[in-house]
Amino acid sequence: MTISRRAFGIGLVAASAAATGGYVYLRQHPQIAGRFGEAKRLFGFAGGEKEGFIRNQRVRGVLENRFGLVLDARRAGSVEMVRERALLDQKPQFLWPSSSVLVEVARNSGLKISRDQVVLNSPIVLYSWDRIANGLVRSGYAEPAGGPRYTLDLLKLLKAIIAGDA
Repeated sequence: MTISRRAFGIGLVAASAAATGGYVYLRQHPQIAGRFGEAKRLFGFAGGEKEGFIRNQRVRGVLENRFGLVLDARRAGSVEMVRERALLDQKPQFLWPSSSVLVEVARNSGLKISRDQVVLNSPIVLYSWDRIANGLVRSGYAEPAGGPRYTLDLLKLLKAIIAGDA
């Protein structure tokens, strides 16, 4: 069976269109692109407590080879990365603050958040003097939790600090 020139030309155009479409699709999906060696570079800020994790060569290898991501993560304090114009004006592609509370602060600062996810969640422990803890209780930001421990309503306290009420 012979293929006519016309059929061959149409097939060649269709194959080219499929290859172009496949390439565009693969470039937009880091999970797939990483397997084909086309890593996407992302710039952003992360808290110092995550610095060792982000710089770990095994972590970097998994991010690049499995997910197609290379991170250029700069160290910034969690509050600063969501509030300071000097940092936000650098147009970070990701932020990794210490809590979901700070994601809300970022939204309130006018930052467009396309997606947020709690990846690691660990308790925040604050140490303080008795009179500070008692003041937080009197102000309604903390409650006694037995012994020398208290639970703090961090969201309420941060909102008051941002509003200048605390």
